[in-house]
Amino acid sequence: MKPMQIIDKIWDASNLSLKLQNKFLMELVNDLKRIQQITKKYGYDIDKNNLVSGDELFAVTINLWNYEEVPGEKVFVGKDSNLRFHYFGLCPELENFVSLILWPETSKHSEKTLEEIWDIIKNKKQKKKTKMLQLKGNYRIRFPNELHPFRAHEIKSSENEKIFNWIYVPWLKETGDTIFLHKSPTNFKKIYYNFDDVKYAYVNAKVGVGTIKEIDYNNYELKIKLPYLNSKKPGKYFITKLHRNAKFKLDILKKDDLITFLIFEVIGKNYKRNYAIYDIEKINFYEVVGHLLSFLLHQKYLKCEGLYLMDLFEFKKLCQEAINIVVKFGSKSNNDINTKLLKEELLFMSYLNPFFGIVDDKIYYVPGVLLSHEDYKNKLPIIDKFLKKFPDDNKNNKVVIELLNLFQTYDKVEQFIKVCKYIHFMKQLKMLVNKSKYEG
Repeated sequence: MKPMQIIDKIWDASNLSLKLQNKFLMELVNDLKRIQQITKKYGYDIDKNNLVSGDELFAVTINLWNYEEVPGEKVFVGKDSNLRFHYFGLCPELENFVSLILWPETSKHSEKTLEEIWDIIKNKKQKKKTKMLQLKGNYRIRFPNELHPFRAHEIKSSENEKIFNWIYVPWLKETGDTIFLHKSPTNFKKIYYNFDDVKYAYVNAKVGVGTIKEIDYNNYELKIKLPYLNSKKPGKYFITKLHRNAKFKLDILKKDDLITFLIFEVIGKNYKRNYAIYDIEKINFYEVVGHLLSFLLHQKYLKCEGLYLMDLFEFKKLCQEAINIVVKFGSKSNNDINTKLLKEELLFMSYLNPFFGIVDDKIYYVPGVLLSHEDYKNKLPIIDKFLKKFPDDNKNNKVVIELLNLFQTYDKVEQFIKVCKYIHFMKQLKMLVNKSKYEG
């Protein structure tokens, strides 16, 4: 049996008891079991297909990367062949790369939902295609990053582009220290890959920055020098092909260009991991600094208890460390850089906002579920305080009274606790998925 077929079977909720020898497959099974345990621990109901209803959660937004394709495949379920659709993209509320799956031949709900999604993408009223969706209500999710929208109460377009842009989001960022490290196999999603004679594949998404050292125009291949945070690590070049989605950008690239790139990490034969650049953009020195700062702050969040990361004095020092790394990496002298553009405030507003927030000269992480809720931005210190004692304070009368004084009504207190529970839960999932990360 081929790797993809075995992985398909494991993702069937009834097959977590399979006896396996391969390390990737064993880790996949173990991590899926751990995700089930974490989900139940936080009180979310899991159905027989290992799905959680969106009624228990929040509206989710998705930036569809393959919105111009009709990504369907024939899949055998038992003895019957059915059509399955795979969209994929970025979801801020899950802080992750996600797949969106529909079965239009087996479910009237799926067929209707697919038609709704097509209508939104076509966007006939504005005479342009849209790629951003929002799902509300009883959509289903298989954690950490698989969405089933067939029973969503509402599907509509969404507008906030920055929180969808893979260049800025901190959750996918890597450096030379981490780009070759492995995430949990549960983060790999089956998508319509359509590259190198492979139609469908299990992939994971990552974002890197670097300098182009060589271009092979015949094979659409790049050799990229990566920045390392740990100066003692030997620099390793990243050599990979451009996916057909990014090939047309090769004409605007040249040697020594600074770039940011969205890569797909693909499970191939014998479970070996291959890579392809799905999208690529030219950037400048300051954007490389912003990438490193975003990466470092996100890693700090994964290791701390709440949302608070550091004060502005510490952030100033971190900015200087990042600048020094990039100056050394790019072989630039300080005379080549406009120091007026390296003010901490400008770096923060340009490359870290809205994923991180400043309240009273302190920097906080802004969880994805809060990005579209401006009213929560000034409450980051309160959320931070509550998260550090969660779940002990969940039913603490003194805390409830304190929250009532703040929010005035029980409904708002319950909503606040619901948000904090979800943030706490998502962090546990992220720590499981990001198990091999930079420890510097």
